[in-house]
Amino acid sequence: MLLLIISFIIFLLTALQINRYFDYRKWLDWFLGGFTILISLIILVMTVSGGFYQMNNPIFILGFQVILLTISFAILHFLKPPQHTLFPFPFPKLDLVEKKLPFPVIVFLIGSGLAAVLTLVYVLFVPPNNNDSLAIHLARIGMWDQTGSWLPWNTKVIWQLTFPMNAEMISYWTLLFSRGEHFLGLFTYICGYLSIVLIYVLGLELTNKKSLALLSALIWAAFPVVQMNFSSTRHDHVSSFMLIAAVYFFYYHLKRKNTGYLLLAGLAIGLSIGTNSSVGGYLPGLAIFFLLYWLLFKMINLHDVIILGSSSFLSFLLLSSPIFISNSIHFGSLLPPEALEMTSQSTLQPNSSSLAHISLMTGRWAYQIVDFQGIPEPYQSKLMQLKAAIPDFISAKTGVSLEVDQSLLNQHSFGYSDHIPFSEDSSWFGLMGMFVFFIISIFVLVITFKHRHPLMVLTSLFLLMTPLAFTFLRSGWTPYDGRYFIPLFAFLCLGLTAFLDWLRPKFGLVLIYLISILSILTLLMAVYSNPAKSFWGYKAFWKQHRFDSISAQSYDTKEMLYLVDQTVPEDGVLGIAMPTIVYYEYGLFGEHFTRSIVPVYPDEKICDRDWLIEQGIQYVLVDAGNPEYPPCSLGDYEYQNSMKNWIVFKIN
Repeated sequence: MLLLIISFIIFLLTALQINRYFDYRKWLDWFLGGFTILISLIILVMTVSGGFYQMNNPIFILGFQVILLTISFAILHFLKPPQHTLFPFPFPKLDLVEKKLPFPVIVFLIGSGLAAVLTLVYVLFVPPNNNDSLAIHLARIGMWDQTGSWLPWNTKVIWQLTFPMNAEMISYWTLLFSRGEHFLGLFTYICGYLSIVLIYVLGLELTNKKSLALLSALIWAAFPVVQMNFSSTRHDHVSSFMLIAAVYFFYYHLKRKNTGYLLLAGLAIGLSIGTNSSVGGYLPGLAIFFLLYWLLFKMINLHDVIILGSSSFLSFLLLSSPIFISNSIHFGSLLPPEALEMTSQSTLQPNSSSLAHISLMTGRWAYQIVDFQGIPEPYQSKLMQLKAAIPDFISAKTGVSLEVDQSLLNQHSFGYSDHIPFSEDSSWFGLMGMFVFFIISIFVLVITFKHRHPLMVLTSLFLLMTPLAFTFLRSGWTPYDGRYFIPLFAFLCLGLTAFLDWLRPKFGLVLIYLISILSILTLLMAVYSNPAKSFWGYKAFWKQHRFDSISAQSYDTKEMLYLVDQTVPEDGVLGIAMPTIVYYEYGLFGEHFTRSIVPVYPDEKICDRDWLIEQGIQYVLVDAGNPEYPPCSLGDYEYQNSMKNWIVFKIN
């Protein structure tokens, strides 16, 4: 922990020195700029160190940090002294709301604050248990810790090698210096709540009533997919924050003509591309937005475009491109074939056209936004039946249906009556999401044509372009697609702010009461019903064993974790022999990542004792649930123990 504090202080001092060169107008801008620079420095140091196979060497990392700090001080004192002090603004006073805040908004604010505290407790004390993280995002940082690099290693889980990695770089930095998992989700949590602040501040550009901007920001935070992912170790909130921050800095450049804000907007854009592949769904709308304000509205000039483009390109080149360069070198494309199957329309079924694909994907997303997840039974089932009755009737009359075996990913199926699990992975936007998407969207489009406010113009572009862009980025529908629309709903909530401000006061007050109560109920459902994190009953997080928490959503892996813990020493070398293309290996590294993991790949290598010994494997975990695997007898290996379908052998 001491080393983590030392490393953080060095990064912070370097970021503060660089931040002195920007001409900020208020404290929040200074803080956001410094925060963006800070995370850029962490990503830069970890990425470069990984290129030299030294990212698991704390001394190397600290030495690299000291070099950067020394350079920043040298530039500061000898080459170009900045005009601003280290802390140019006093810490602001908390002044979020008017004196006459509607009562339900007060309750909503208090409830959201309590949820934030509870979520922080989850982040710090509940082990990661998001399925994607267990198999991909955090599993790969365990391998980084072993190999010292993010460059490819031998594994069949190709996404560990190829997905954007900026958020995980920061998570791994906390692991490297703390040797524990308590801070792995903290960066996501911070970014999520900073996004709330940005939505609030941008909302003030659309109304002079702080209560309306606050209410809209809280509504966004209460959407189930948003709320549940505050405690997740996925990177959706990180990429969302970077996108919103880029818009924030660009918007205030439009108002104040501050070149530094353009540089920071470009920095945030470049960072976001290397954080989450879903950012690609927002880049077309963002690009059109920039072009409109250059060529049509004339609010920026060619010089501004060059600065923004150069900043974005350099940020991408230094901080985000390494993983794509690695993919090109090792797999022959920016995304290898296995990943392209999940993220490209090029893999459509032969009998499916692009138009049919777009119609199916957008239709299914719109249908899912009519979301009754979290509502107690039997009401949820009755509402689902009512929801399904309408498209069933249309299908019977017209023969047009979304329930076809096309544009589906990873053997998923789509059904009108399907009950999708209410979880971090598959939650959507709840009851308020329906109102925001189907009502506020119309208002946003209308007000955009009338007033052309930059924030509403961008919201309209995202609304029109993002779903279409995702149909080209995604080869098929999954029930987990809701998280890709988190930034879109953030901007739609800005439209909600404008809508509430537009209404007559009396009607607006009635609506504030209604949506506040509905959002409070949605927030309670998201907190109460989260299967991954619980504070009550026998599943309360303080009552559960670490392995029970880790396997809370990957139910069939619990025995695997207990078996390895009881059989393989914490400092042992464990081979993983499984026929599946994804396995939840995160929990196998041990709480302090002292156990080494070696994927047995290709699969037939389980039969090659000499190969296993060459890899340094001492024990091997075999998934015997498939009758065709392993493809040979393992009689030469020493049986140790078994649970359910899992068997551990010792390699002598």
